[in-house]
This record gives sequence, C-alpha cells and structure tokens, in this order.
Amino acid sequence: MNERSFINNVRMIFYNEEFMEAGAFAVTAGNRAFKYGDGVFETALFINKKVPLLNYNINRLKKGMALLGIEEPSNWNLQHFASIITKLCEQSDIENGRCKITIWRSGEGLYLPVTNTADCLIEIFPQETNPLISKGSPLVLGVYDDYPKMIHPLSACKTSNAIPYILAANYAKQNGFDDVLLLNTNDEIADSISSNLFIVKNNTCYTTSVMNGGVEGTMQAYILANAASLGIKVDRIPMSISDVMSANEVMLTNAISGIKPVTQFQDVVFKNNFAIELLGKLKWLLEQDAK
Repeated sequence: MNERSFINNVRMIFYNEEFMEAGAFAVTAGNRAFKYGDGVFETALFINKKVPLLNYNINRLKKGMALLGIEEPSNWNLQHFASIITKLCEQSDIENGRCKITIWRSGEGLYLPVTNTADCLIEIFPQETNPLISKGSPLVLGVYDDYPKMIHPLSACKTSNAIPYILAANYAKQNGFDDVLLLNTNDEIADSISSNLFIVKNNTCYTTSVMNGGVEGTMQAYILANAASLGIKVDRIPMSISDVMSANEVMLTNAISGIKPVTQFQDVVFKNNFAIELLGKLKWLLEQDAK
C-alpha cells in the first residue's frame, strides 16, 4: 500500500487521547500552530510496528516543549507514545513506515497565550519504498545561504516554523539540486533541508558540532551513540564548505532514509563505498533494536 492510496482510504489518527478517523479531525481558525507556528513536531521511522529511535524523538520533543514553555502532561513517557504508535499500526495494518508527532500550545490568544497546555496529534504513513536501502541514484548537493540559521537552543528542535527549510527546498528544486546545505550566522554548516551532514576523511567520520544552528538529528545522535557497534570513529567539529570540498566521502543522515550518500558537491565528485557499507550496518542494527 503506498501513501496516496492509504490516505484515500479510512485513516486512523490519535488526537488528544482519542483514536479517530482522520476525516473527523479539523484545525480551527484559532489554532496556534496554524497562526503562529507555536509548536514542535517529530518524524520517526517505525519497523515491525516499533520505533527504534523513539527515545531520541521524545527527548527532542520534550526539549522543544520546555523551551517554548508548553506544559508536559505527566503520562507523556516513552511507553505512552510507543503504545499509541503500535496501536495505530495495528488499526491500519502497517508494519513499516513513518510516524509524525505534532505538539502545539492549546487554546487561542494573540502573542500572549491563554494557556500553556498541550495538544497532541499522532499520524502514521506507509513507506512507498523500502527504508534504509541505498537507491544508488545520484545525489547532487548545493548550498543555500540566503537565510542563515540562528545559533540558539531552539534551533536544535523541530519547530512548527520551518520557513528556512521551505525556502531551501524551493531553491534546491529551482537550481537542480537534490538537497542543499544551510549555513548558520557564522557561515558554518548547520544542516540540510531534512538531514544532518557527515563527511569522511582518512577513515574517520566527522559531523557538525553541537549548538551550530541546525536541528540535532535523531539519526545523527543514534550514529554517534552507536559508533563502536557500527565500527566507526566519529568526531564533532564546526564544519565549513572547504571541509566538504576536501572530504573523501559525504553523507546525509535522517530518521527515515538512514544514510544518503552524496555523489557530487559543486565540482567535486565523491565515491560512496564507505557510506553504502555503513548504511548496511545501520540497517542491521536498527532492525535488531526493533525486534
């Protein structure tokens, strides 16, 4: 079942402690996520109805809520979200796909909220293609520098205001890039449209530093935490365009694709042997965690 046919059929969602058909849910005119981008979200891969990176997602979600001052209900622990996602998978007869969790501040109000309680929407979607499999197709990477990312703790979270990434995605499409790197206010690399950057030099991996204006990726964090199991060495450094140009290999990582090998950046063409081998190890490790 692909995502389009799935959406056209009866689709179940979870909204504020209730399972319901997606068609029964509607955003009101006063919704603060709609009006002000006053919320956060997470996207996660599930395998065999389980989300192996869910703890990373929930930690980032709660960090964003705390920074926005949105109150966290006492029952919002890892098991709470895991059981909801599993039930949605069972109701929809889907074993593998992606899940989106969206949290926003309840109530209306202007810039000053009338309440700080949270609304929660959880959706699942099937994957049209097998996740964590290298497609072997070229990935041409560019740079988008018209909207520098601010270096702030909230930049590490996925907020409902995704304007920099929307503008970057439009720029990439208009200029024939498959993805683009976004820079921060120090002209260092923050992240890409929906991924984090890894480069390989002399059999060592490097990824972007903490608090660099980019989203702290869940797959990025998983690779860092499991470097020994993956048989790699990883260091975090402030990353520049020249670092990418001089790399042996370049990779983009995110929660859905795992690792996307970059084949070209500007006039430099890269091999992908290291990246493809690492993706195979990562797929195996995630499948073990999802058993």
